[in-house]
Amino acid sequence: MRYVQKSLIPPYIALQKYTGGRFVTFYGTELANVTGYQAKFRNAQSKVVFESNQPKTLFNSGTYSTNLQLGLNLVGNPYPSGINWNATGWTKLNVDPVIYYRRDNNRIVSYNSQTNVSVCGGTSHIPANQGFMVNCNSSTGGKIGFSNIIREHTHTPIFKNQTQNLVRLKVSNDETVADETVIMFSEQSTENFDNELDAFKIFDEDETLPQLYTQTQEIPASINALPQTSVMNLYFQTEKSGNYTISLTENRMSFASIYLEDAETGTVTDLLKANYTFAANSSDNSNRFKVHFGKITSVQNSAETKSLNIYSYQNEIFVNEIEKNATIEIFDLLGKQIITQKANNSFMKFAILHSGTYIVKVIDANGTTTKKVLIP
Repeated sequence: MRYVQKSLIPPYIALQKYTGGRFVTFYGTELANVTGYQAKFRNAQSKVVFESNQPKTLFNSGTYSTNLQLGLNLVGNPYPSGINWNATGWTKLNVDPVIYYRRDNNRIVSYNSQTNVSVCGGTSHIPANQGFMVNCNSSTGGKIGFSNIIREHTHTPIFKNQTQNLVRLKVSNDETVADETVIMFSEQSTENFDNELDAFKIFDEDETLPQLYTQTQEIPASINALPQTSVMNLYFQTEKSGNYTISLTENRMSFASIYLEDAETGTVTDLLKANYTFAANSSDNSNRFKVHFGKITSVQNSAETKSLNIYSYQNEIFVNEIEKNATIEIFDLLGKQIITQKANNSFMKFAILHSGTYIVKVIDANGTTTKKVLIP
């Protein structure tokens, strides 16, 4: 069913179409099927009014398709019913398995049909006439096609296997405005952006909303799949000053600990034991946090003794799950001791001035643990 723009009731900004990686003002009159649009308003009283150029009893049915350009494309559900991204009956040529769409709380959410992982409540269910984004991953272009098979009138679940290896982090403020990001561990993933597993972080146009994400190849990601790692950067930004809280809302990896390190304050918090509340403003460095993953405990014996985790990241050496009163000693390859220190908590870090290979020795009541680490 096609519509003709009738009027934009002031105060308004524009009706927009997503082209060339950005939203641009749409100056046409006739809106195209399968194409997504957005209307920008100055306040909640603004309205967009559309007038149909077809009989009111004529509804879209059958097949529809549209060509895609490299990158994100805004398309639309052409039917007067919901559709399911997990259903058979789609045509997806050079299209990632992730959809992105805006919910009524103004959040852009994402859902990956390959892994059944979502962010901020995204699902496979796309409401009637809903606009949503897909990513075309080929410079030669792509295509997305719709058919009646994908339509649904109830949210009957189409079951898919659950991905087990992930953690989910959430940030919220005093007004309960929240964002979240997913870190997923997969043997099929790489250090690069994996189109079948990862999802872009699409920043909300409302800059006062908190934004939480990671990066891969300097690409902001809302879902980031990677090989097993001990530490990674966590990014946060907002234009609204205030207090925010980061919490762990899902841990399918049975980590013994998940430490959040705040580079701004030096505070380290085990998110398995407590949430972390901090003050933030627009001038803060977005690369403020690091997430440190402890060793994985046995599912059969969740009470087993935690083991030391010794690793390096950039120019620092980290030791966590340290016994009380343990001694940490660090040597260079010539055997020269450069650091010796008593542990004052279960998480310790040491800045190393020069690149090279170092020997870390931890002495506690259980004996001596030694590990070789590399500072690039």
